[in-house]
Amino acid sequence: MNPVNQLMTYFLIFLLMWVVFYLIGKKFNLKKHGIEIKPFILILRTKKVNQILEVAAKKTEKILPVLTNISLTLSVGLMVFGSFILTKNLFLFFCEVKKAAPIFPAIPLITVKESLPYFLISVIVLVFIHEFAHGIVARHEKIKVKSAGVM
Repeated sequence: MNPVNQLMTYFLIFLLMWVVFYLIGKKFNLKKHGIEIKPFILILRTKKVNQILEVAAKKTEKILPVLTNISLTLSVGLMVFGSFILTKNLFLFFCEVKKAAPIFPAIPLITVKESLPYFLISVIVLVFIHEFAHGIVARHEKIKVKSAGVM
């Protein structure tokens, strides 16, 4: 199967899956069970995740301020470093084209083709961990989390 047909197969399976989810959501009143299904959005709301966030915030109470300060410092440093690298590369692109590194954005179905399933799995895992960490820090900072879930 050539890459274009493979991509179309993935896309059609994904589209068919969402049509089925959406029709199930319309047929049954799943909102009362904490499940919202909209076009291309599946939201699972639960209070159990709030309890997990609360426990995680209490268990990491001593180390969390240190980790957040380190993260903040690293993020500022990495923004400066990234800006430097991009500016240097842009300068090389205009002055010495052969030395400039090619930079491509990761756009599904355009620049990410054959490895699309792996790309999507890694994005889902990283976004889940990232947002869960936001919830832990919010609870540590005494910010109320109304509901948590997966979208």
